[in-house]
Amino acid sequence: MSSSLGFEVYSSALADQLLTVQPSHLKRGLAHALGARVDLPAPNFGDFEGTVVELHPADSGLKSKDIPFEQFIGKSQAVRDNLRVLEQKINGNDGLSSLQKMEFQLLITRAQASVLHLFGEGLSGGRNMPVGEEADVMRRCDELTRWKRWNGLILGQPALGDRWHGGSVSYGNGQCFEPVEFFFLRLAFMRERLFELDAALNACLTIEASDRDMMSKYILRSFGSLTTFNLLFADRADYFSSKA
Repeated sequence: MSSSLGFEVYSSALADQLLTVQPSHLKRGLAHALGARVDLPAPNFGDFEGTVVELHPADSGLKSKDIPFEQFIGKSQAVRDNLRVLEQKINGNDGLSSLQKMEFQLLITRAQASVLHLFGEGLSGGRNMPVGEEADVMRRCDELTRWKRWNGLILGQPALGDRWHGGSVSYGNGQCFEPVEFFFLRLAFMRERLFELDAALNACLTIEASDRDMMSKYILRSFGSLTTFNLLFADRADYFSSKA
């Protein structure tokens, strides 16, 4: 799998910022950036009911993909519901030790968090942002975070379809928007978290094969809820699929 998203963070740019930004602004900017990453996106979404989420190609002559807002949020809820049921099945399985159950709970929690980030981060684009040098520091931290996530994908970096490079995602008829590359990174990150969970399930031989197959179906159902976003991938091999 290859990609040309090119999330880059140049050491020289970071060094220049450390040398030129006032220490007090650097401190406040880093505090804002760290605060935004310790917790999940703040639920200051506003009123999006009855609106749409639009995926816009870079070329305005190409057709956008419109997703009704309720359907967009419904996909998040469907995945989270599947993961909740899976956690119940894990907790009730007699073949797992307490430590193994805790390990699966951590994997499920990581997957849940990635789902909330995928669907919630763009909607919270109106958060209280610093200005001036503090905003520059936070932007660099955003770039560094995306660079780390993108280059840390174990499954490899899926390719974004050519028509989407330079495109955007708008929420609530333009109330909030972001580059489509940012959304695609969160999508790829969530996809990896779900695959990570599925791989751990299939490798756990203390769970009977029939139970493993049953549990994996909840992840496959989650993938089925996400097939709407397959149009963003360049390669069919990277698609979400509800088939084993």
